[in-house]
Amino acid sequence: MARALGKNSEADRWLEDAAAIQTAILNKLYAPDDAAFYDLDAQNHFVRVRSDVISRVLGEYVVDQKLFDAIYEREIHNPKAFGVPYPLPSIALDDPAFVHPIPRNSWGGASQALSFSYRLQITPTRTAAIKYVSGRAELCLNDKPLYQTSSVVRLVTDLDGKLESATGIAPETIAVLVRQASGQERKFSIRPNESKYLSASTSESG
Repeated sequence: MARALGKNSEADRWLEDAAAIQTAILNKLYAPDDAAFYDLDAQNHFVRVRSDVISRVLGEYVVDQKLFDAIYEREIHNPKAFGVPYPLPSIALDDPAFVHPIPRNSWGGASQALSFSYRLQITPTRTAAIKYVSGRAELCLNDKPLYQTSSVVRLVTDLDGKLESATGIAPETIAVLVRQASGQERKFSIRPNESKYLSASTSESG
């Protein structure tokens, strides 16, 4: 912004500060053995609670692609950590700090309303987003809407946004309707915990 306003000296200072903060985050807050970023306590020891702060670091251009991929596979995409049917938990499921059972208004593991609009940079040129509006979820790639659904279902795409599979996360068998940006609709039924591969022609009457 400073550069666009012609304030080049300020722009240089902001870039230098950003680089210093990036280096500090990587050097002081990242634990390679855990593939996680942690806070520090007063004695500069890691507070070893794997929280959704990890996803925020990934979304802020702090890590390079190689480190992003490693953390994504180990944490965000891992069904035992953050890759749950209803993302994104505030604490990894397999972290000892995850609270069982979860009380009301808890940051001890439950998915948070602050996560209901979720963005993640998946490559240097691609940003994925999930937006929850008026009872429906909208999946976007680079801010371009791809799919909409108001069904209780988990949808999985590839890095190009192509729909690959669905998993049932409702307590009973449900009819799913997925509407593509083109207006085309895909309908199928899915059972609780069932994973279903979605071919280009997947559509059922029931």
